[in-house]
Amino acid sequence: MPVVKNFEFINFKVSVLNYSQNQLFTNDSESKEIELKPDFDVTYNKGKNSVVVDLSVNIKNKTAPFFLHVVLTGLFELKYDFSEEELDKLVKINLAAILFPFLRQVIADTTTKGGYAPLLLPPINFSKAFQKAHDKKNILE
Repeated sequence: MPVVKNFEFINFKVSVLNYSQNQLFTNDSESKEIELKPDFDVTYNKGKNSVVVDLSVNIKNKTAPFFLHVVLTGLFELKYDFSEEELDKLVKINLAAILFPFLRQVIADTTTKGGYAPLLLPPINFSKAFQKAHDKKNILE
């Protein structure tokens, strides 16, 4: 049985890259762990046969050594007419997971060039994150 491809990854680009050193940061101890608390977001715009996905991360914790905002934009060709609900799930689970390694690499490269050890974001289970957000939304309704 042949595999049916419902979408195809075309390409990606870094749409936004803002990095700045936190001038107020002081690390009193080499062994002190720094809490970065990255905030992630996934947004998208659907075209006729495509979807543009923005995967973004913000690190704006005042106790971190730097501030970072990155938006990675991916273009995907759609080969199936997804319902709004199906597309939302596809984007926030599958397509975000496809883009995440590229975002992770951009962040690691940027922090290294900023003079720090590479920041390696931990893997994300986008399926669990989607379900958690979906459950939270249902509770609020």
